Amino acid sequence: LGHTACGAVRAAGTDAGEDVPGLVSSLFYHVKPALRAVNGDVDAAVGENVKLQARQLAEVSPIIRTLIRQKKLIVVGGVYDLESGEVKEVCQITEVPSVSQ
Repeated sequence: LGHTACGAVRAAGTDAGEDVPGLVSSLFYHVKPALRAVNGDVDAAVGENVKLQARQLAEVSPIIRTLIRQKKLIVVGGVYDLESGEVKEVCQITEVPSVSQ
């Protein structure tokens, strides 16, 4: 679950963000691919990051991957809107490719 107006995504999208100390800077490695995928659009990167992280969770965790393949689990990603309090679904992971694919 991501959220609108995310400071970590915004900071990762700036040159100044490279100098941010602490926990926020540790998130940059994970956020940068999302920013690249949407050509630096910070708002779109929030949703894209959710999609990338949901896919990674589904593929990396053996337990989650197995449950998805058995059709016993769906990984759902969303973005929480800080103003409205609503969550917008941005992805559902219902299949995980096998190693041979």
